Amino acid sequence: MNRLYIALIAILLCGCNKTHKMKSITQTDTQLIINTPQFEVTVPGVWLEQKQPADSTIYCGRLIEGDVSKQLIISGHLLVPGLPDEERRKAFEDMLSYRTETEKEVTKNAAQVYEEPVREHDGLLAGGYIAVHPSAARVVFSRLICDHEKAFNFYYEMWGFREKPDIKQLSVEFEAFMETAGLKSE
Repeated sequence: MNRLYIALIAILLCGCNKTHKMKSITQTDTQLIINTPQFEVTVPGVWLEQKQPADSTIYCGRLIEGDVSKQLIISGHLLVPGLPDEERRKAFEDMLSYRTETEKEVTKNAAQVYEEPVREHDGLLAGGYIAVHPSAARVVFSRLICDHEKAFNFYYEMWGFREKPDIKQLSVEFEAFMETAGLKSE
């Protein structure tokens, strides 16, 4: 049991510093390409890179489309080496729960938070949530992906909607760039 809590603390506090040292960020006229030794992702649009809010942040950028602002924050975290699958899954679920509960607390429970179930495919764990905060005209998609060594969180936040946002369309947009996200084995 203690090992599980140590694993969770390590995930939450240990920034993935190797990623910072060897990342390539390319902004073209139509897309942002982030390539690190651990993962790559392509996001449509012209993004303005912003100051990184935490040591674990790999990328933080903002895109403005009309009245709507979008922010993408990608963070990385190392896992305790050699965790058995059951403990790794428990640590992953605890980290995901922590992120989800934090989202609820930040909005003082004014956001409707829809959790996606944890899925496993080829040794990767993935899970996340969608938060819809009508009074703040804000929508968040968050996806956590974890292999046996590291976890990455993709946090995609949008705000400034004048009309009720089309969650289905925004979800399609988020899933389209998440499909390009691939973890690499080192």
